[in-house]
Amino acid sequence: MTGQIQFDDPWLCFYCDENIRANIAKAGKSADEHVATFVRALNACMAGTQDDMTVAIHLCRSSFNEVSSMYVTC
Repeated sequence: MTGQIQFDDPWLCFYCDENIRANIAKAGKSADEHVATFVRALNACMAGTQDDMTVAIHLCRSSFNEVSSMYVTC
């Protein structure tokens, strides 16, 4: 059975912002490790899907633009 699934991950785009990455670093954490954790979680969600299933990830840049003046703290 062919199907499709889309994951919405608007937060992943935030890790492209140098200000956000700097705030994460100030908290003594690694933005790259955060991203790796997100990727592992998404991969775990997709584990077991059928080989012919279409899987997409929606990265909502408009969410990023709306709050670009806010800097995430950890």
